[in-house]
Amino acid sequence: MVFCPNCGNENDDIAVYCSECGQKLQTIVDDQMETQGNVEKEILKEIILVSATKETLKIINKNNPKPKRDRRRSLYFTNKNIYIGQGTTLGNADMMGSIASSAGGVFGGVLGKKAGHSIAKQLSSSKRESIENNFQELAAQDPSIHIIPYTEIMNLFMNKQKTLRTSYITIETSADKYKFASLELKKYKQYLETIPTILGDKVIIEK
Repeated sequence: MVFCPNCGNENDDIAVYCSECGQKLQTIVDDQMETQGNVEKEILKEIILVSATKETLKIINKNNPKPKRDRRRSLYFTNKNIYIGQGTTLGNADMMGSIASSAGGVFGGVLGKKAGHSIAKQLSSSKRESIENNFQELAAQDPSIHIIPYTEIMNLFMNKQKTLRTSYITIETSADKYKFASLELKKYKQYLETIPTILGDKVIIEK
């Protein structure tokens, strides 16, 4: 078990936030990490570059002791969670930065059967495994990373792409509403296909 330094509540070993007060659980002890060794790793499915709205920025900076005004974010879709990282990499972690360098700065390809010439094709197996094995660890160590578990998502709205109109991705949970403008106009059409394969009927494509 992991004890919250703020309220003392007991949390599961793999918990990133305290279930009682929401405090980020920063410290991961070695023996706790060994206990997590058999935990199923998260699989990276999609990466989308976005710009957060002013209201959304307040939500994702709420537990960040050093919040930044830069609205640019990356949405990392795994098989379990959405990780919201600053800029174009997940926090300042080298392993996530390796995605950009390994892919030559190309983002947005789904990591799976529809990968084509996406990031997955350009990542070595060792780098990809390193990334997928460390999502929870990265999030626990970097307060700038915000996590939205799929179990908390009620709906994810995506508007159809139209000329001269910004394409938005809106995520609704029972507690918050996140809204992002896509920064990848040429790839947004692809996301309209890949995101529903990840979140199923929670995705609503608006006209």
